[in-house]
Amino acid sequence: MRYICFIVKRGFHEEEIIKFDIELTTALVKISITEIYFSMFIKKHILG
Repeated sequence: MRYICFIVKRGFHEEEIIKFDIELTTALVKISITEIYFSMFIKKHILG
């Protein structure tokens, strides 16, 4: 499993590392892009 890591600073000494699964993240991004494109397509062609 590959991860994207974000280090979030909380205060001066505390650091929290947030891991994102790369494959999951890209899947979510693709889905949201598809949804946006699809809604634009519907507005353009059905609603005119």
